[in-house]
Amino acid sequence: MAEPGLPHRFVPTSTSWTNARCGWVLGFAQENATTQTALLHTVNGGLTWRRRAAPEVTVTPFSGHVRVHAANEEDVLVTNGETVLATHDAAESWHRVELADTRPQILVGAVDSGSSTAYAVITSGPDEDRRTRLFSSPVSETRWEPVPGLEIPGPSGGSVVVSEEAAFVTLGGGEAAGRYWITEDGRHWQEKAPPCSEVHMAPRLALPPGDSAAVFAVCGYQADQPPGHTYKDLKCSVNGAPFETLGRAPAPGTTRGLAVPTPFSALLSSVGGGFGFLFRSTDAGDSWETALRREPPSLLDLDFQDPVRGVVVHGSGTGEHGVVLRTVDGGASWQELPLE
Repeated sequence: MAEPGLPHRFVPTSTSWTNARCGWVLGFAQENATTQTALLHTVNGGLTWRRRAAPEVTVTPFSGHVRVHAANEEDVLVTNGETVLATHDAAESWHRVELADTRPQILVGAVDSGSSTAYAVITSGPDEDRRTRLFSSPVSETRWEPVPGLEIPGPSGGSVVVSEEAAFVTLGGGEAAGRYWITEDGRHWQEKAPPCSEVHMAPRLALPPGDSAAVFAVCGYQADQPPGHTYKDLKCSVNGAPFETLGRAPAPGTTRGLAVPTPFSALLSSVGGGFGFLFRSTDAGDSWETALRREPPSLLDLDFQDPVRGVVVHGSGTGEHGVVLRTVDGGASWQELPLE
């Protein structure tokens, strides 16, 4: 159930919004000389916040980011990268999610959801039998199982994005070559040519809000770049066609997030050299500007709710420091979102 009052010395670690008005912010607060998880909820775009019951969750060195993902106003997930907790009654109660057919060490990667299905990229198993798979569950239930055939061997990265019933997933970034699948209904999957097929090339996907016709990807790789710099190739697939390269974002940092407010604009968060960068293009990746350059170096949960309104967390993801930043002009400027 909801708790009275807003938390004292609240430090955000993650944010998730179901639309421009309804959002959740997870973090840690100082309560009676102890650090506790705290969860805030707004239904008016952040004008006011209400404290909701938060599950007990700790920071793990294996992942380093305590995250929240809201499928809707009833069904919400929280993960520290090793365990997943779920609510199906708007944070009135929480329970631990059992991930079928997994063995330690478990790493929870990308999470997203549509109107009826939630997805998560999960790496699990001992070193000699480690694999990375896509898991799914009905949004309103806790029945997580691996999606047959959607896996690659070894520890890898991955990205999954969903719009209504359509879903797109890419796995890669480890020793295995990247793979990519799409579904229109959440039941029948097709494998397509991946946006990033080479080994050690970390993929990230993004969709414009409410539009699944064009899927965007960024492929990050170091090659001959100096330390703290990477190539970041922005690509796009339209109506299931092969990905085509649109442009290349600036080299500083390693990619941490991708958002596409419209089919012609893209924002990419990057971390490197002691700074967090937010690069922005308004001409489909042809040219880029630096919309943000912040230190300490961390920009997390980059996401847009519509073509002009978006959020990102400037923080450690662990409760050491953090603020939620918001834009109302498509990412050209960002301001701190008051949590009071």
